[in-house]
Amino acid sequence: MGIDAPRSAAEIVAEARATVLTYDFDRIAPAVPRAAYAHQSLRQLWPMVSHGVLYLSRCTRFPWTDDVGTAYPLGRGGYRVRRCSDNTLLGEVATVEEAYAPIAADLPDGCGPAIEGTPHDVCIPLPLVPPHQVVAVSPCPLPDDASVDCR
Repeated sequence: MGIDAPRSAAEIVAEARATVLTYDFDRIAPAVPRAAYAHQSLRQLWPMVSHGVLYLSRCTRFPWTDDVGTAYPLGRGGYRVRRCSDNTLLGEVATVEEAYAPIAADLPDGCGPAIEGTPHDVCIPLPLVPPHQVVAVSPCPLPDDASVDCR
């Protein structure tokens, strides 16, 4: 019995992307991942589907990042595009193809291919807050001896 070599993040993302592309209307409208993957920058992110919505993350393991926009279908038709990390509305559009253009255009600074890991492994700068407004520590504190490579 041999031990499988660890897979790269690119291989993990490619496998997940291929799986999402096989989903039918029971999970997500097939046009949604096709529209997202028309953008090279979005093909490099970790995909997951919940309640008919495609979420994209900069890391491959839970609790996934939430700083990449998401297209939510509207009951009246069209899509509301929102970035959850700061609740920014990126727009409302009529078609799924239009929905992924603002997501691709508004990726976080330094966003590249998803990494194999969790948000702890992704360098996500915290917003600057005046000292008198700080009420809690970072939601994902790092040990004192941790080094973070922010490329």
